[in-house]
Amino acid sequence: MSSEANGLTSEQVSDVKISDIQPFFDKVTLIVYGWRGNEPGTLSWVFPSLGAAMAAVRALRNAARWLIVAGTPSPRDGVNVEEIRRTGVVLLERFA
Repeated sequence: MSSEANGLTSEQVSDVKISDIQPFFDKVTLIVYGWRGNEPGTLSWVFPSLGAAMAAVRALRNAARWLIVAGTPSPRDGVNVEEIRRTGVVLLERFA
């Protein structure tokens, strides 16, 4: 579920109680697909928790568009954000 789909703005994302949703999955994947300035392309990283992924995305100050999904999607030919939205569990997403 994206943050916009459940009525949250990007400013309210930090108010989400991570402890309430963390027990439902073992790992999360942060996928950054839009950047400010230099465009390195779509990149993804696996984290042990939603909190760790949120800390990482905050550190990536030039990340403009990103999503965090439950689990570890296995892209066949790179990361396809649209396919992940259709088939994965999107916990948070930022459209900037």
